[in-house]
Amino acid sequence: SLHDALPILIEDCAHCLLSRHGETLLGSFGDFGLFSVHKVLPTADGGILQINRDDDDLPVLPTSDKMSAATTDVIYRAKIDEISEVRRDNFLLLEKQLKAVPGIELFVESLPVGIVPLNFPLLILAKDRYEVYQELTAQEFGPIALYYQLIDPIKDDEFPLAHQLSRTILNLPIHQDVRPDEIGLMVDAFSDILN
Repeated sequence: SLHDALPILIEDCAHCLLSRHGETLLGSFGDFGLFSVHKVLPTADGGILQINRDDDDLPVLPTSDKMSAATTDVIYRAKIDEISEVRRDNFLLLEKQLKAVPGIELFVESLPVGIVPLNFPLLILAKDRYEVYQELTAQEFGPIALYYQLIDPIKDDEFPLAHQLSRTILNLPIHQDVRPDEIGLMVDAFSDILN
């Protein structure tokens, strides 16, 4: 039974619904894969539990805890390969244009093959991240400021790097509805804000 089988590998794929390692989708390596649909597709709800093992002792979710029919329909109609390609293209275009912008540090050196990013993370070094976030938000570019508040056990004196990241990281949108010309406008606005 599930309770007797150890160890169990659960893949947290909340931010990587569309990503692969080689030809294998992430979430397929462990015993279970967990995905968050609403972070990738325009839905109000939705999570996926992928079960990669044979076990008759798994609990059954009550209907009230299952995805809505509307979300299921969006997933069914989604052109996943096209969405993946647009997100990757947007990431690479943004990366190319941001390399010339002073006062930032790119969070990753290059986008690995098969990885479909949720957004574009970078570090703001030349200005207060919150100010940059506010100004980009006011111009309706939709930046995301994650990790701006850390839990109490992550103390600044014990985990200075975590606190530095929480003060400087900003995520720019690269989702499938962002057009290449909008990326250019966002980079121009971002450069003006930093300088």
